[in-house]
Amino acid sequence: MDEFDFCVLYYDKETRKIGIELTKDENAEGARKLRKRTTGADVAAKSFIDFFQIPLQGTTMCDAEADEDSNLIVLDLKKGTLRKRSEKT
Repeated sequence: MDEFDFCVLYYDKETRKIGIELTKDENAEGARKLRKRTTGADVAAKSFIDFFQIPLQGTTMCDAEADEDSNLIVLDLKKGTLRKRSEKT
């Protein structure tokens, strides 16, 4: 993943899955900047979620699966878990 700085997101409403295509091309249609972390990467997706009216109750964590046929990273929202907010003391 180190060689990629951008991604393009796709949504399948029927299966409630998000596809992530990694790319080096910042000019690719729909390209979004990856925020790289020591443990992986994330991407701001609020506008994407709003555009597709994806029903979520809050920040949702999903395990990523590689789809060899489509060459996408796939997130299954049906298997996602809501991130709990830590209580402030």
